[in-house]
Amino acid sequence: MRRTWRAVGTILLTGLLLAALTTSEAAADTDNGGFENGDTAGWTVAKPCGGGPGGWFATGSTTTPLIGAMIPPAPEGDFAAVTDQTGPGTHILYQDVAVPPGPASLLSFFLYYRTSAPALHTPDTLDCATGPNQQYRVDLVDPAAPVDTVAVLAEIFRTEAGAPLSLPPTRFTFDLSPYAGQTVRLRFTQVNTEGLFWASVDAVRVEALPHTLRLYLHGVHTPGTAGAFTMNTTPAPAGTLSVNLLTAPTWFSAPSLTGRFPSGARFTLVTPCTLGLAVAPTYRLWATDATTEHLLTQTSPPLSFCLGQRTLKLPVHTPLTLTNQRLKLTVSTPLSTTLTLPLGPTTYLQATNFTGTP
Repeated sequence: MRRTWRAVGTILLTGLLLAALTTSEAAADTDNGGFENGDTAGWTVAKPCGGGPGGWFATGSTTTPLIGAMIPPAPEGDFAAVTDQTGPGTHILYQDVAVPPGPASLLSFFLYYRTSAPALHTPDTLDCATGPNQQYRVDLVDPAAPVDTVAVLAEIFRTEAGAPLSLPPTRFTFDLSPYAGQTVRLRFTQVNTEGLFWASVDAVRVEALPHTLRLYLHGVHTPGTAGAFTMNTTPAPAGTLSVNLLTAPTWFSAPSLTGRFPSGARFTLVTPCTLGLAVAPTYRLWATDATTEHLLTQTSPPLSFCLGQRTLKLPVHTPLTLTNQRLKLTVSTPLSTTLTLPLGPTTYLQATNFTGTP
């Protein structure tokens, strides 16, 4: 069976999975991605092919601005972007987007269209000088490439020959993780040689997704911390670390963290058991910067029998935001007690639902 449209990447055709991302808590990393300024400021509009009136417009109406064709209302907010024209043309809307450097980022947008042509045609060109060429596509492009290149980094959406002549507002998503830390060009292109074409887009977002933050405890010192140890995202080399709990050995996250736990943090400290009977120290977790520190949580679990692996929960029940701050973990007892801690991939502090870097 022939596909009637094509979407490449991780794409969802409804907004059910991303409902949480459309709330006010979701950070939109595009400039004027919802066109709520009532214009296309923040975007670049180009028309490399075609004469006469036509292009991309921001609209809060259910009719197009040039010829008054009927279109759906904006699926989110009051405004959306739409193409309108009086003749053949290539109409491009693009923005260079900085993809967050974290491990998981998602592009999402509403896309919809309608054409008066009897059929869609999708050659591998954006040239409107020769036809038939009647298509709507969304691409990631190298910002240094020509504006109308078809040598793209990724094809996110493209109508195909035989596709429906209209599509209602539909949410699409695309995984941007392969482009973490890079700037890419997000380009919406509509070409028409066979009839009028009204292509629309709304609610364009690039968002860092929550992920699990795991910091492995190391036996090397963190510079500038008066002998404290380091914990980072790389497992420590296999070995052991002997510490006296009376001195409250301390680990600092390195590098600093920037991000948030929107509904609180569920920290878990996981360590191998080295003795059949576990000691009963006090565990404290802090957020620190160059001048201040704030106690997030602490616990003093009772003496307990330990076999294999010890898992200690350190919950933070309120939303937590970190801005270029470090986590500080201390373990202490009121008596002199030596702990020999195995290092490696099974000794770490972990938290879920973290949005940010690293």
